[in-house]
Amino acid sequence: MTRFAPLSAIAATGLVLCLTAGPLAAQSVQFNTGHLDMLDSDGTGDVSLGEFNAFSDYAYDQIDADNDGAVSPSEYGVHMPAAGFGGIDTDGDGSISHTEFTMQMTADFAAADADGNGLLD
Repeated sequence: MTRFAPLSAIAATGLVLCLTAGPLAAQSVQFNTGHLDMLDSDGTGDVSLGEFNAFSDYAYDQIDADNDGAVSPSEYGVHMPAAGFGGIDTDGDGSISHTEFTMQMTADFAAADADGNGLLD
């Protein structure tokens, strides 16, 4: 099982960019080597979608502090700027489901994969 640093430490590095104001494509932000190293669980020097999804699942579990399967605005605001909440809550029900979170993370991975090779490198 992959172990990640506490989410607050990861967020402080700027890695959890997807959780702010929408897809990375709109922000033109790039991952740096330190970010990739945090997610590269197999040591290949790049991050696959599977590795990124493992981080996504970890991040969701950390943000959903009461483990009710939904991230509330207050839970979200502990880790990320509150302004990003509405862009991820696509059904507008006032919470972020694991599916909504994964959809955003997948879109962010695709946006960050500038050369389209299926890897962040």
